[in-house]
Amino acid sequence: MTHVPYRDLGQLYAVVSTQEVDWTLAGAASGQPMEKGERIRFLALAAPVQDPLYPNVLATAEIPNQIAADIAERNRMLDYEVPKLSPQTFTDPIARETSEWRGIIKAVGLKLD
Repeated sequence: MTHVPYRDLGQLYAVVSTQEVDWTLAGAASGQPMEKGERIRFLALAAPVQDPLYPNVLATAEIPNQIAADIAERNRMLDYEVPKLSPQTFTDPIARETSEWRGIIKAVGLKLD
C-alpha cells in the first residue's frame, strides 16, 4: 500500500471511482452519495456489527467469519477436506503482530505527525 494524501474527500472519492486509486479508508457518510450512485462500492464498514443502512456490506468484525466460511465452501466445492478454521485463524496473527509493533513503536518513540 502507498499512502496518498488528499485535501478533501470529494477528490479522494473521485479518484477511487475512476480506479486511479484502488481503495480508501474513509467515513461511510461522506462516501454514501457515490456508493448509492454506484460509482464506488463499500467493501466493509469499520464497525462491530452490520449497519442497517448498508445491508449488503459486512462489518469488519464479521469479516473473519465470512473468510472462514468462504474457504470452507470453496474446499467443499472442490471435494477437498474442509479445514477446521475459526475466525481466530485470521485474527490471531494480526493481533500478535499489532502487539509486537506496538512495543517496537513505543520503544523507539515513533509518533504520527
